[in-house]
Amino acid sequence: MRIMKQFAVLTLALAQCAFPAAREERVAWFRQAIQKALNQARAELARPGATPSSRDLPNAGLAVMLLGGDPREAEKFVLASFAHQDLDPASPAFGTIPWRIGHPEIKDANSIEFNMQPVGPLFAFYGPKLSPAFKQSMKPHIQAAFVALRRHKVPVTYTNIYLMKTVNLILCGEAIGDETAARDGYAQLDAWIEHTRQAGVGEFDSPNYYAVNLNSLLMGHRFAARPEAREKFRRLLDLFWSDIAANYFPGRGTLSGPHSRGYEFLRGHESVELFLYTEGLRQTPPPFEPSIGRQFLLLSEIAGGYRPPAAVLRLASIPERIVESRYRAEPHRDRYNYVTPDFAAGSASGHYGTHDKLINIELANQRDLPVIYVAPDAIDHPYGKLKSKDRSGHLKPVHAPLNAASVQHKGALLTLLDLDPSALAETGSLATNVVVPAGADALVLDGKPVKVSKWLAVGARPDSVLGVRVGNAGVAIRFFQASGIGRRPAQFVFQADEAGLAEGAARLTAYHYRGVGLKLDDSHVFAGLLFLVQRCPGEAAFRGLLKRAAAVKIESAVDGLIWSVSAHGEGPALEVRRNIQTREVLSRRVGGKEVQSRVLTVNGEDLSALN
Repeated sequence: MRIMKQFAVLTLALAQCAFPAAREERVAWFRQAIQKALNQARAELARPGATPSSRDLPNAGLAVMLLGGDPREAEKFVLASFAHQDLDPASPAFGTIPWRIGHPEIKDANSIEFNMQPVGPLFAFYGPKLSPAFKQSMKPHIQAAFVALRRHKVPVTYTNIYLMKTVNLILCGEAIGDETAARDGYAQLDAWIEHTRQAGVGEFDSPNYYAVNLNSLLMGHRFAARPEAREKFRRLLDLFWSDIAANYFPGRGTLSGPHSRGYEFLRGHESVELFLYTEGLRQTPPPFEPSIGRQFLLLSEIAGGYRPPAAVLRLASIPERIVESRYRAEPHRDRYNYVTPDFAAGSASGHYGTHDKLINIELANQRDLPVIYVAPDAIDHPYGKLKSKDRSGHLKPVHAPLNAASVQHKGALLTLLDLDPSALAETGSLATNVVVPAGADALVLDGKPVKVSKWLAVGARPDSVLGVRVGNAGVAIRFFQASGIGRRPAQFVFQADEAGLAEGAARLTAYHYRGVGLKLDDSHVFAGLLFLVQRCPGEAAFRGLLKRAAAVKIESAVDGLIWSVSAHGEGPALEVRRNIQTREVLSRRVGGKEVQSRVLTVNGEDLSALN
C-alpha cells in the first residue's frame, strides 16, 4: 500500500530506538500477569462463601493449561462453573449459567458466551491432555449451551458478543462433532463479514471491547477446522489491526479518537493496550493488571497464531494521518480522527450508548493527564467514577446521550448536541461538560490565565473561549450556543470541584438546569461547540490559536424544524444541518462539499477490503 511503503524506513528506525523491550520480554510480562491472575482466582475459590464471576472459572482452567499446570486442576475449574448451568429441559433458561455465582440478581444473557469462550480453545489445543471422563461429562453441558446460544438473539452490530457467539459455535461444535452448531457459526461469520463490508464495525474503536473482539478472532483464526474460514478470520484480524494501528496515538500510548464503549472516561487506558504493548506499539506495560479473561493473546502466541503484518503496524508510524470510518449503514453514522505527533482529535455523529465517547481529544504528555472529552450528565459528576446499575445489574459509568451531529476538518471540529432530559431520572441539574486536564501547562479563559490548584468556579459567558495547552499542543474550546430548560439561556462556568481535582480534571460547563430535584419534561435541549486543535510550540502560537477561535464566525439559525450551523474561520467552512424534532442529521459539509462516509480509510486510502 502506498501509505505503508512511504513510511517503512521511518518505522524501522523507530522500532530500533523507541521500543526498548524485546518481544520476548513483553510476552514474558504478559505471562507473569496471567500467572498472577490465576493465583488470584485460586485464592478466590478457596475463600469461604466465595461468589466468583462464573466466566473466571473456565478461563482459569484454560490458564492452568497455558501455564503448564495439572490438567485435572483445569478440569475442576471448568466443571465448577458448569455445575451451575441450568440443565432442566423444561426451564426457559435451559443451558444458561449465572453471571456471578450466588448473585441471581445479575441477569446477563451474555454469560453463556463468556463461559463458553475458553472451552473451544481448551478442547482444540489441549484436548489430548484432557481426561476422557471430563470430555464425556462436558458433552451434555456443551449441547445445552448451544440451546442457550441459539436462544440468545444477538444483533450483528453488537460486535464483541456476536463474534464470541460465532466462534463458540464453530470451535465447540467441532470439539464434540456437532456439525450443525459449527455450520451455524460459519454462517454467522459470513453474515458478519457481509454486514461489516458495507456498514463498518458496529462496536467501533472501543478501547475495551476491541480486545474482546481480538480474543475471539484469534481463536477462530488458529483453531477453526475449515482452512477457508481461517483465511476469513485472518482478513478480519488485518481489518481490526489496521483500525487499531491507524488510530494509535504514540503521545499517550492509547487507541485514540471517538469510540463506542469505554469504562475509563478520564484517561482511556483499557484492555486493548495489552495488545498494543505486546505488539510493540506501546513502549511500556499498560497501567493496570490484566484479568484472567485476557489470556487468549498468550494462547495465540504459544500456539503460533496470528501476528499483525509489519505493513499494518506501520500505519501507527505515519506522522500525520486522517482516519475515517463508519459504524452503521445509516447515513451520518461515522467517525473522524486526526492524529499527529502532538495530539489526536476526533469526533463522531449519532449516539451509541451511555458510556461512549463521541468527542475525544488527547494531548501528548508523559504525565498521563486526563484527556479532553464531552460528557452531558444529570449528576454533576462527569468523570465516570460514579457508577449506575445497567439493566443486567452491572455497575458501569454513564453519561447522558450526546445525540451529536459532528463535522471536522483536521483540528477544526464543530458539533451540535441535542439532549433529552425527559429520558432521565429525577435530577437537580442537567449540564454539558467539557472535561479538561487541571494540570495543563496553561489554562486560559477569555484571555486570562487560570490556575487550578484547589476548588474554584469562574463565571463564563456564551462564546467564552477556554484555552488548554499541554506540551506542543493547544486546544481552544468555545460554546457558541446552549439552551436551558424551557429555552431559557444556559449558565456557563469553568470549575474545578473536589471530585474532579482528585482525578486531575477541571471542566467547562453549560448548565441547562440547576435547581431542586425534579423530573424534567423537555425532550430537546441544545448545545453547540467549536474546538480548534493545533500544534502550539510556544506561548505566541497558543495565544494566536485562542484569537482565531474567538474570531471564527458562527452562523446558527432555525427554520421550522431545521437547525443549521456554519463556522467560518481560516480553514474550510464547517456546516451542519439537523432536524430538531427527529434528531436526524441532514447534512455535513466541509468547504461546501458533503462529507462522505467510509468503512475505513487512512489519508484517503481504503483499508477496508474483506474480499
